[in-house]
Amino acid sequence: MAQWVHMSQLIQRLPDETVNSLYPPNAFPIEVRHFLAEWIENQIWYIHVYAHTPRTNYTHTTKKKSLIDHFLTCVTDIFLSSLVVDKQPPQVIKTQSKFSTTVRYLLGEKVAPGKPVLLKAQIINELQARNLSTVPGDNVGELINNTAILEHNSASKSTCANFRNMSIKKIKRADRKGSESVTEEKFALLFSTEITITGCDTPYRIQTISLPVVVIVHGSQDNNALATIIWDCAFSEPDRLPFVVPERVPWRLMYSTLNSKFTSEVQTQHNLDHYNQHFLAQKIFDKPDFADDFSHMMVSWAQFNKEVLPGRSFTFWQWFEGVMELTKKHLKTYWSEGLIFGFIGKQHLHLILKDRPNGTFLLRFSDSEIGGITIAYVSASENGGQKIQNIQPFTKRDLEIRSLGDRIRDISHITYLYPEYPKNEVFKKFYSGDGLNAHCQCHVLKVKVRLTTNALSPSFFLCFLWSRASTIICWRLHPCVTAYQSGHVREYLF
Repeated sequence: MAQWVHMSQLIQRLPDETVNSLYPPNAFPIEVRHFLAEWIENQIWYIHVYAHTPRTNYTHTTKKKSLIDHFLTCVTDIFLSSLVVDKQPPQVIKTQSKFSTTVRYLLGEKVAPGKPVLLKAQIINELQARNLSTVPGDNVGELINNTAILEHNSASKSTCANFRNMSIKKIKRADRKGSESVTEEKFALLFSTEITITGCDTPYRIQTISLPVVVIVHGSQDNNALATIIWDCAFSEPDRLPFVVPERVPWRLMYSTLNSKFTSEVQTQHNLDHYNQHFLAQKIFDKPDFADDFSHMMVSWAQFNKEVLPGRSFTFWQWFEGVMELTKKHLKTYWSEGLIFGFIGKQHLHLILKDRPNGTFLLRFSDSEIGGITIAYVSASENGGQKIQNIQPFTKRDLEIRSLGDRIRDISHITYLYPEYPKNEVFKKFYSGDGLNAHCQCHVLKVKVRLTTNALSPSFFLCFLWSRASTIICWRLHPCVTAYQSGHVREYLF
């Protein structure tokens, strides 16, 4: 893109062909680049430069020659950089898994007829990506289906090579530094070929590389590999040395990235709010009592996804990604309608609920386990006061068995969604069926309990509902309860 910016600046010296009157210097769409490439090739640049140069300046041949040489160098650079990756490969690639990618040549209509142009793909490491002027020596990986023919589409006027059913059979890793893990090592796909342009005798060797990719061998590595890619995509500088990224970034940039990733992954317009932002900062910096602004504090890669959170067995990113996954699969509508408070610390939780009537509740993401949502509610304490309680978090497995809306309906002692919305009005549309029996195929689990308050009291059985997944989903008596007496045993059927 740097050549295009430079080119637009030079073209502005020619009043009849002003590119910047159409687009800003740094915002050429790829389609515009395609047509500009064809237009540039058809120009006779010596004639243009001399035609628009005052006659009285012809004696300044050295200056003019220098300008022309520099200009033609830029044109040559554009010829050599007209190979682009149109469809990037996945940035986390598991060995033996198939994927596809598309490479496009912007000067396709000017390719000399004859022998088809064959593109070759190979995987390169970070060091090789920094030395593209030399042909990569060591083969760091084996790619399957790594060649494709450059084909021209007359209808779309595009010339592309489609690599289908590619896969990485094996990968050779570099020596790791310190505590660096395999999911932090970045590679890229290098695409190269020799191509002849109509009117040119000598073929050009052209090449381009993909965005960085992380290669994994097991699905359990996917989460950490994704963290590496997110950090790279969010915080890398333009025209960087491959694939250098800063070790620390301001929290305001980190939060913006988390918010963008969350809304994109969940596919929602409902952003994280300032309460969520503050709690996330408290968590990643381990400052639960800090009430000031975190914006300018620097957060490190280690805090993001290397160091486990205090008292936990997982990193900040692993915890955050688990919440995203749960929300995307089971809570999207609840979140989008603002029914989930989301990320909130327990201190803030007690602050906003302390003066609310008993039964007031809110939905918050669990901070003690990966991928959980819990219900915090106000209840009466033993001394007649109030206390804030949290129900055991519901996980993906729990919500697959029974939806959040139905679970909220089942709990009779929560009545108002914070601040004061009647739960049956807010969550009614999420209820399924007319009652517990209407939408659950359940079995009866009999538990024998003997009363201890009276030695003469008979034993009896409590019956719990349990699902096919063997998970107890409700223990309280439901309105549709029936009971019958059989000797000294009373059996309750839910």
